Amino acid sequence: MPAPKLVAHRGYARRFPENTLAAVEGAIHAGAHFVEIDVQLTSDGYPVLFHDRTTERMCGEPGSIGAPMPGTVIEVRVKEGASVKKGDALAVLSAMKMETVVAAPLAGRVARIAIQKSDVLKAGDLLLELAPAS
Repeated sequence: MPAPKLVAHRGYARRFPENTLAAVEGAIHAGAHFVEIDVQLTSDGYPVLFHDRTTERMCGEPGSIGAPMPGTVIEVRVKEGASVKKGDALAVLSAMKMETVVAAPLAGRVARIAIQKSDVLKAGDLLLELAPAS
């Protein structure tokens, strides 16, 4: 009987932030044969790696938005105090020669921006905080 294959759920999520490049690479280095990740589309059609419907479990607060992967900030598309709808583009990151648009996971107001153009980020670094719409 062949040995079972090891599948890493959301990467090596016990050691790295789940659904990140670090988690996928960590799983491969730890011997995983397969890596299961969660890909969802934002309302404007951009794929993102994120499992939950809100940011609360992963970021600690409903409106805390972290970097989905290591990279560099190419553009910040919102200003503090701005109202955003779910799916609105918040920032553009560059990683591995690809641009990723980070979209608002919920409607609200931009309470704080923690990044600026050219910042170099690690996966999970705080990008901004949204105050949920009332």
